[in-house]
Amino acid sequence: MDGNDYLRCTIEFSGFLPREWDQWFDSLEVKNLPDGHIYLQGVLPDQSILLGILAKIGNLGMEIYTLKCQRVQGRFPPGGSHV
Repeated sequence: MDGNDYLRCTIEFSGFLPREWDQWFDSLEVKNLPDGHIYLQGVLPDQSILLGILAKIGNLGMEIYTLKCQRVQGRFPPGGSHV
């Protein structure tokens, strides 16, 4: 990725997290589903931030079910999340 690209990501994993945890996950939006799954959605500036988020999920002992990321060309959006 060059300096003008970013990632749009969705991560699905097990558990429950309060919405206040958005900031702990670099401003990805936290969505708790009734089936006990969590979705994190939003944009990240680069792959190193994504790897840090995956490590946080692993440190919580939660199982990751799916990870979908799309490389987007263009400048990282101001505020950087929920796009």
